[in-house]
Amino acid sequence: MLGNTLVTIQTGDAGKQVNRLYITDGVDIAKEFYLALLVNRATGRVSMVASTEGGMDIETVAHDTPEKIHSIDIDTATGFMPHHGRAVAAALELTGDLAKQAASVASKLYDAFLGTDAEQIEINPLAVTDDGKLVVLDAKVGFDGNAIGRDGAGGVEVRPRLHQARR
Repeated sequence: MLGNTLVTIQTGDAGKQVNRLYITDGVDIAKEFYLALLVNRATGRVSMVASTEGGMDIETVAHDTPEKIHSIDIDTATGFMPHHGRAVAAALELTGDLAKQAASVASKLYDAFLGTDAEQIEINPLAVTDDGKLVVLDAKVGFDGNAIGRDGAGGVEVRPRLHQARR
């Protein structure tokens, strides 16, 4: 996979070259979810998008079963509030400790989104493991090109070191 071009619905026909892989231990998955943050250009707010249908193409879910996608707008002037966390947990149909874990993940996702000047952070899947933990298994992050290199961009290394070494 490393060095190859990955072609998906999201990359389009041209695809994207895989420059890095992150490999971790496998987990036993009980349930998969989708959770994302993006800039909602229509409302001028940040939207957290949640679905119980994780682990698959969200575009297919949006087309076939749009009622399974929930959008929660967050005003950056007030920030992520406890009711946003509860709304995410409800959208994912989680209760008890899993609801608390979901609210915590959502809050941290929001902080990362603002702290890195991201345009989009997409977690798919966000999974419940067989032992009752909520874990992020895969994520995609898109950055505002105008923010790259700007102070306050979260110290995120945008250009892989592999590319730097070749220059």
